[in-house]
Amino acid sequence: MVCKKFLSITNRVKASLTVHDPTVPFLPRLLLGFLRLKVLDFSHFNGELEGLLHQVSQSGLDLDFVNLSNQRTVPVDGLRELGSKMINLRVLICSNIGSLCDSHLVVIAYCFPFLEELDISFPLDSQASDFGLIR
Repeated sequence: MVCKKFLSITNRVKASLTVHDPTVPFLPRLLLGFLRLKVLDFSHFNGELEGLLHQVSQSGLDLDFVNLSNQRTVPVDGLRELGSKMINLRVLICSNIGSLCDSHLVVIAYCFPFLEELDISFPLDSQASDFGLIR
């Protein structure tokens, strides 16, 4: 009884979730348990993001903010899928990405037409040019 009440209270207030490596097996349950999530932070996650973004896109959440910082590269396929389900995403943080190129920026622009803020600061190996920024 106490656990159900606690879950109902935390569901009302939990708006953000930071995903660490040990969290991954529980992610589907967490996404179902906290229906009011608006912020997902993957900046401390060191694994493959494509599958996780697939799970997030299937969750039915309406996210405002996603942080993909500190990854080796931009998870393009996962972002395409996420963008097809969550067109209201306002903020995407891709800071300190290992490899960033024009095609990544073009995918982000097409998948998230209502994006208000995109952080692509401090890429480790940037091949992005004005072409990717103008698109």
